[in-house]
Amino acid sequence: MKFKLSIIALLLVSNTLFGFSLFDREEIATLKEKIEMNYNDPSLHIALAQEYDKDFKKSRSIGDLEKVFDELQIAYGLKPDDLQIVVMNYQVGVMLVKWKRDEVLLNKLHPLFDFLINANLNVEPISAIRSSTRKYDPKDKESAKEHINLFKLALKENNRYFPAYLALASIYNDTNKYDLSIHMANMGIKLEPKFDKFYLLKAQSMMNKIEKKDSNSECRIYNDNDNKEIVKNLKKAIELNKNPNDIEAKMELSTTYNRMGKNKLSVFIAKQAYDNNPNELTKMNLIVNYTEATQIDKSLELLKDFSPKNEFIEIQKMYELAQIYYLKEDWKNSTEYFEDLIDTGNVTNFYTYLYYTIALNANKKEKDFSTLDNLPQKVKMTKWKETVKTYIQNNISDEILLSKATDKCKKTEAFFLIGQNKLLDNNIPEARELFKKVLKEEAYSYKEYIAAKYLLTKY
Repeated sequence: MKFKLSIIALLLVSNTLFGFSLFDREEIATLKEKIEMNYNDPSLHIALAQEYDKDFKKSRSIGDLEKVFDELQIAYGLKPDDLQIVVMNYQVGVMLVKWKRDEVLLNKLHPLFDFLINANLNVEPISAIRSSTRKYDPKDKESAKEHINLFKLALKENNRYFPAYLALASIYNDTNKYDLSIHMANMGIKLEPKFDKFYLLKAQSMMNKIEKKDSNSECRIYNDNDNKEIVKNLKKAIELNKNPNDIEAKMELSTTYNRMGKNKLSVFIAKQAYDNNPNELTKMNLIVNYTEATQIDKSLELLKDFSPKNEFIEIQKMYELAQIYYLKEDWKNSTEYFEDLIDTGNVTNFYTYLYYTIALNANKKEKDFSTLDNLPQKVKMTKWKETVKTYIQNNISDEILLSKATDKCKKTEAFFLIGQNKLLDNNIPEARELFKKVLKEEAYSYKEYIAAKYLLTKY
């Protein structure tokens, strides 16, 4: 991860990198002549570094940046106690180390760092800079461990360097150590309470912790306290982030409001994100929010002529269309979009195959369970999913399905599936009663809850 030099240090440096008035380009030769005559004048070396910096800003060449650093190093050797010269050296040296991934060059920064810390400046620690020379792969335990150790060392070198807390929170989140991630985010908030990313990362780690904790139960229901804390942190992240194009926190907030059943708020926030930064991702997020708020006509309007370039978003588009036509009981179109989705080879969710089978049978008006009988190996099954599969295949009764539904999530699914069968049999009164039971379970984020809510507006 890459971080900029502390604002305290940057204030010592102007927009041109050094803060001195610039010579004209043709004066490089003159400067070199002056240096030959008065080599021990550090201001001449700084002036020449400035000229090389002009070249670097145009070329973005590492060679030009190395020339800047070489001249600054000479100036530092001539006047090692000059704070501004040390700041210039450190800033350019850090850039070079990160660009070249050069640990030998990093060693030259040690005395500069010590000087700046003794001068009470909040600068990027050596170990944090070293982390940028090492490849980071969250899937590689050794890589993650190495970066954790480096950022821990960075905090020992400079415990005021808040980006180290952000780096640790990110790594812990990446490696499923959510309590540690939340702790590091909280530490960062104490140090830099106006930095929006700490609040965003804390909220994301809280969500991931709940998802991980409930991954075996198949019932991912957030309690009110969790949701309120997540919302509070996301709102704070949005409040502090002044960049309207940075919409990550808004998208997370719209998702959280959906989980809470606050669909009007979720749509409002998703629309804000899309209006601020209209792109494929924010458009798809708005479509999903419209669908989950059962405003499916608005979803369809946005989906019309929507051709995402991103493969993941294209797959999401197929799923949304399959789901929308399922809700509208347009079984032919729903079946076709489910088939397109399955043909991508990326479907690992059992429920996609389940609802495809229901749509297919409703369209054909016959019983065809071949898809469920031949699920790909990558589809992870559980006892409950096997029970649902057996029920759809007409091998167990409504009563047995309900007896196996031991939590609100399973009950949500069971009530809906039984109600769906009643509806397909044109038994509307019983279907309505079952859909009402779905809503009473308040599993707001479940597709069955959304479908039951929509179908109750139709029947």
